[in-house]
Amino acid sequence: MSDQRPGEAANFLEGGGDMGARIRAHDWSATPLGPPAAWPQPLKIVLRTMLAARQPMLVLWGEDLIQFYNDPCRAALGPERHPSYLGQPAQLCWNDNWEIFRPQLEQVMGGGGGAWREDERMTIVRDGRLQDVYWTYSFTPVHDDDRPSGIGGVLALFNEVTAQHMAAQVDNARAARILGAMSEGFMILDAAFRVVEVNSEGLRLAAMAKAAMVGLTPWEIWPEMLGGRIEAAYRQAMDERTPLALQHQYNDLWLDLRLYPMEDGLAAFYRDITAAKQAEEALRGNESRLRIAQQAGGIGTYEWDLATGDLYASDVARSLWGVDPHIEFTMAMAVQMIHPEDRPYALPVSDRPMEDLVGGSEYRIIRADTGEVRWMARHVEIVRDRAGAPSRVIGAFRDITQSKRFEEHQQLLINELNHRVKNTLATVQYISAQTLRVSSSIEEAGLAFEDRLLSLSRAHNVLTRANWESAGLREIVAEAMDPYRSIVEQRLGMAGPDVRLAPHTALAIAMALQELATNATKYGSLSTEAGRIDIDWTIVPAAGGAMLRLVWAESGGPPVAPPTRRGFGSRLLERGLAREIGGDVRLAFAAGGVVCTMEGPVDSGSEIGGRMSRHDAPIRPMP
Repeated sequence: MSDQRPGEAANFLEGGGDMGARIRAHDWSATPLGPPAAWPQPLKIVLRTMLAARQPMLVLWGEDLIQFYNDPCRAALGPERHPSYLGQPAQLCWNDNWEIFRPQLEQVMGGGGGAWREDERMTIVRDGRLQDVYWTYSFTPVHDDDRPSGIGGVLALFNEVTAQHMAAQVDNARAARILGAMSEGFMILDAAFRVVEVNSEGLRLAAMAKAAMVGLTPWEIWPEMLGGRIEAAYRQAMDERTPLALQHQYNDLWLDLRLYPMEDGLAAFYRDITAAKQAEEALRGNESRLRIAQQAGGIGTYEWDLATGDLYASDVARSLWGVDPHIEFTMAMAVQMIHPEDRPYALPVSDRPMEDLVGGSEYRIIRADTGEVRWMARHVEIVRDRAGAPSRVIGAFRDITQSKRFEEHQQLLINELNHRVKNTLATVQYISAQTLRVSSSIEEAGLAFEDRLLSLSRAHNVLTRANWESAGLREIVAEAMDPYRSIVEQRLGMAGPDVRLAPHTALAIAMALQELATNATKYGSLSTEAGRIDIDWTIVPAAGGAMLRLVWAESGGPPVAPPTRRGFGSRLLERGLAREIGGDVRLAFAAGGVVCTMEGPVDSGSEIGGRMSRHDAPIRPMP
């Protein structure tokens, strides 16, 4: 708290009438501004100016925009705000109109310059009732070099013009009654084409509020007019002082527009002729469009008037092509949206262009909104006039993208099936030949061949679940070891990230794990009660990318000695597997147990997930 007493006056606050006394008496130490003696010099200067002024003024200071005001301001505030809002934040004082003031004050405090509003309507509670008031006011920045933005506060000057506004409304009410009784839309424009007045029918046809139109030009209200024939008509009527009439489409309405020069502007009359236009269009085109749509089984229809160049496209046709329903759709736009490679099929190329268009065709378009390429099937007919000359082109579209994709996918599946069947048969042929060559009997060969086919089948199952795009190494390992978990559940450890592998790599690793597990069951760690197998894999840095390293390590089994000859399993691991993974495979017959180390590059597109713990359950539960 400050040592200064609330009633102690500061020199810069001398005078100022009632509000000067109230400001001097206020306990400013309880506000973010602190005691007056510590106030910045710019605030002291602007307060002295405010208190000496006879015009209503407010000062808003600091981040909270703490409010000060002078004697002339009291009546405008009313007893609801005076004197209780002295020293309070502006948002609290003007909460009922804060959405009007906030952006203006943010602009000023942010260094964006002053703000000015004329005849601004506001609704406030004053003298115990809700009132509509009109103020003309300005917000001026007060500079303070000690503030980050350079602006310390805002000086607000305002005049209440409610009485003047109400008097003008009385005069305007008479003219409004006349305009309101008209069955046509009516606008008055000044010499700069700004809307001065618009009647109720005009507002209904425009589907706008009066405030959204008055003070703006027609092309500011309707930007699609800019640069078009409607703007040109307005300018011609103004420049040549000549009445003009034309028809044009606005949203879903057709309007008949008549322009009459006035001494200081233009008078515009416009009426809704949509029903007449729709009847005309229906009579002229519905039968033909329906027949073409039925023939083609189409969804969207269009009509091209060859005399005027106008293009009509149904809402569905616009949707198929991604064209905004509210903008003009021209034939030039449609041509540009046809895929460049397909334009020879979609557009006339001979000296008889109309005949070229007749019939059906398929081509690609590039959607206007998303840029997506879509396939269209089109059917077209030519409508001729009484002399036999082409007058209109009528057509129907339907989207056949899904059919085209199905055809491509079907051919891809056939090619892929042929490839996989050949590869699978080759693998089975190799397994059978090698198994028979190294087996001592038909029975032994049959059992070994069956085990290897089952291993191949399990790997195929993993790939099938992933649509043969890739397989997770975690699932491949779990599937390969699945037949042995019921026997050695506590003696089998697996750990490593879930790397996505290419199909050929996944099959090769699955076959290798099957050979290692079979050997361990017959001769290695799984042939005893104390034996154990640990399968660990990780991703390690390597030149040009990353390397997958998988280690099969046996322990606790009978003593191991290097084999005297290499069987099918050894050759599969050291040659076949190394070739398939594009890396290196090393078999070590250590006394404590067989160790197989597999290393190969990881494809740049491979995905690597979280680690699998040694104690994780298998991917699929045992039956």
